[in-house]
Amino acid sequence: MAINYGSLGTMMAHELIHGFDAQGRHFDKTGNFVNWWTNSTTSKYFNQSKCFENQYDDFIRKMNITSPAAKLPENLADNGGLKIAYNAFKANEYIHGADKRLPASTFTTDQLFYIGFAQTWCSLTSSDTKDISSIMQSHSAEKNRVNLALSNSKEFSKAFQCPANTNMNPSKKCSFW
Repeated sequence: MAINYGSLGTMMAHELIHGFDAQGRHFDKTGNFVNWWTNSTTSKYFNQSKCFENQYDDFIRKMNITSPAAKLPENLADNGGLKIAYNAFKANEYIHGADKRLPASTFTTDQLFYIGFAQTWCSLTSSDTKDISSIMQSHSAEKNRVNLALSNSKEFSKAFQCPANTNMNPSKKCSFW
């Protein structure tokens, strides 16, 4: 269950979030083009998203990546999907009890959840394809999708005992939901 929640759960939650993000705000419950957010909600949304925008932009600059960093809706959905799926996973554990450990594995169920998430974005691309896809896609590169979302998760840092103030456990974590 941990791997399923980490992989499929985060993908489903990611897509659900789009119904409530800056793009989804333009469509009502029946799909009509209507802005159903108040001005206050819109302002709060964009103020809250600044942390993610700055975090991803800083990462792009540090890595000397020249592709556009304006992938904010997808980055927010990656982070939110991870958080929602983890909470659902923990709720399932609370109701049904923890999964048994995998035979011959030393990973905890929390670690398996995050491994499932990371494996979802596992890919191999040539450097030419990587450059083209980073420009054309609305998503961040797979490695960045994984590492940046995980670095915002206190639960991930705890599960893998990441040292404080490292790339995978920065002191400043962005949170939206």
